[in-house]
Amino acid sequence: MDARTLLHKTHSASAGPPTRSRANALLDYALDVERQRWQASAERQRLPHDPVLLERIVAVSSLAVADGETDGERETEAARRLRLVPDLADEPEWLTRAFARWQHAELAGEGYLRSLQPLRLAERLGAKVIAAFPDIAPRLLDVGGDGPGIPQAATDQARQILNVLHVLQLTAGSDGCRTDGTGEPSAQQRAREALDAALRSHARPLVKLVKQVAATDQDQFASAIGTSLACALNSTLRKESAQEVAAQVLGELDLACPDVLLELATAVAEHAVQHYRRGGGAPAQDNRKELARALQRWSLYLASSGLRIQAHEIAGQAVDMYHALHQLSPSEEHEFALAEALKDLADRLVDVGRFEDADLCARDSIRRLEPLFQRNPSRQNAFGLVKSLCTLATATHRIGRQREALQAATEACELIERLPQAQHGDEHGPDEIQGMRAFALRGLAWQLGASGRVDDAVSRASRSVEIYEELRERCPGLWKRDIAEALSVLGVQHAARQEWDESVERHTEALKRHYDALEREYREAVRPQHALALGRLAEAHLGRARARPTESRPDLLKALEHVEQALEQYEGMRKEDRWANRVHEAWTSCLEAEVLLALDATGRPQRAAPALRQTCGRAEAAARRALTLYDELDVRAWRLRFNRARAQAVLAQSYGGRGRPRAKVLRAHEQARNAFARLDAEEPGRAEAELHAIEDTIENLRQAGPPAQARAQTAVNPPGKRRKRHQPKPRVRARQGRQGAAGRRRHR
Repeated sequence: MDARTLLHKTHSASAGPPTRSRANALLDYALDVERQRWQASAERQRLPHDPVLLERIVAVSSLAVADGETDGERETEAARRLRLVPDLADEPEWLTRAFARWQHAELAGEGYLRSLQPLRLAERLGAKVIAAFPDIAPRLLDVGGDGPGIPQAATDQARQILNVLHVLQLTAGSDGCRTDGTGEPSAQQRAREALDAALRSHARPLVKLVKQVAATDQDQFASAIGTSLACALNSTLRKESAQEVAAQVLGELDLACPDVLLELATAVAEHAVQHYRRGGGAPAQDNRKELARALQRWSLYLASSGLRIQAHEIAGQAVDMYHALHQLSPSEEHEFALAEALKDLADRLVDVGRFEDADLCARDSIRRLEPLFQRNPSRQNAFGLVKSLCTLATATHRIGRQREALQAATEACELIERLPQAQHGDEHGPDEIQGMRAFALRGLAWQLGASGRVDDAVSRASRSVEIYEELRERCPGLWKRDIAEALSVLGVQHAARQEWDESVERHTEALKRHYDALEREYREAVRPQHALALGRLAEAHLGRARARPTESRPDLLKALEHVEQALEQYEGMRKEDRWANRVHEAWTSCLEAEVLLALDATGRPQRAAPALRQTCGRAEAAARRALTLYDELDVRAWRLRFNRARAQAVLAQSYGGRGRPRAKVLRAHEQARNAFARLDAEEPGRAEAELHAIEDTIENLRQAGPPAQARAQTAVNPPGKRRKRHQPKPRVRARQGRQGAAGRRRHR
């Protein structure tokens, strides 16, 4: 028996505080030790050495930020920040400058105003001072004002906001214990209430600051502030307070949100939806309208974050809400909002691979927008119509209606080029219009290339890249995914013109400058585009290797490396993303088979037969995998049937490399030839080269030996082994089980 069970030990008040309070007591003890050191140092420099004053100075210097180009400017800014200390608010400037120099020499760290180390002590001390003087918190967060508590540079403001948010997270982690038995809140609780109120009152300026920092490519600060604000909404602030703040700042976030702010934007939109779903304090109709807008933005941010299935569901809810609003009170405003929601739903359907449904939604959106634009040709209506046309072009291209896709993309470009003049109050700024123009040109370049007009496609794609580069010069933190996609499209068009060096250069730039970094940061959000870009780069290396047979091996090895990386990306996707991108995975598998066969052809004289058969076996497996994926798809589209015929031709080629029977190789080539012949009959000239090549291969196979004949059927009783008429049939006792029947058949 355990003797401790008989002791009946209970918690005693004299035994000490609970675990969390014991940790706070240790922090307070460390602060006492530091306070004694500060007193001794200030006394040696003949400065006021009151312990409370020094404690407040260190707390403010740990929270605030002061910087400048010279030591004098940094000291001046530090002296202005120290005016936040209530004891120094009315003191002469020489004293605040003296304390600024004192803390700079006494504390370690970066910047002129330095933080107490470790940071846990600084956060504890900051929470204590904010609890005593709650007005310090709003002055530290007043990024829109010009008071002494806020720096002028956006980067310094961002650093100061981060310091304050860290203190807020510390206070949220407190266990809510009371300081004594009187029921009064603890210092951490009072600090949390002060920071909560300050954050609610300065939420809009903070979001504007984060957007400004993100646009200037200060990703480390923008991402950190965005994550801290999202954490404040999700866990630090109380539920009702977080929802109220989210509804207040949702309109400050852009629809095309920078990647570094997606976590913040998603949290804001989600809490705003919850706020409006529980009423939000607005009239019923206005509340429905705000709820629909919040749902629409939430869907956009989820899709950009890679959560495409959830984004599709939320987009459907937004469409239902706008339908209800339009039926309740028909108006042009509700009609336009419903059309935009339908366009967003079409985009989400494209993301999840439902292209025919996306085509229907895009056409419904255009059907509603065209009358609006005819009655009121404003920039807003024109901009909405351009976006819907681009979505329609994408959807119709994916289901094989190429002429309709080209027509829609052409109409979108023509409309964006003749947009009406800007008017006061337009929600779309010049950069957004230029970004839409580049997007439309990129889509038109792709459709022109798919229709065989390669020269026009290169021109449009080059112009799209130029516009995106101009936009990035003004806002380096934006347009990263867009310019990567534009470079990839331009590389594909160069490959169609057999300009292999330019194609490899464009694809490499898209990967090295953009997709590799985006994959590290956002993973599933950009993985489909990253995998496709890797496959396109591999195709460019393969094309250059075929154009230069004498020096093809380095390009083939690079092509194999990139295509294997692309297939790894597909294997690492979510199930729904991989299902939506089966077309691209099948194309990549066929490309792997082509690369393997090309490598086999370059090294055939120096390699042994087993190695050749192994390489051709890998190629055959890749081609079969591609054909299996194509068989799962709806291959009514001409391009899909062309890619499937190409995979069939590659499989036939791998049969020959593995030494399969000549009749089987010939039949596989004939199947591919028949497929190419049907494609060439539908679109004369587009598959002519592939058809002639495979016909030459079939002719060479037929000339290499006797004509292939059907395999003869084996006779039941061969004449040479016929039994005599009266000879008894021998019976051999075989083992029972699985080998019994086989043994009997073998001895008959």
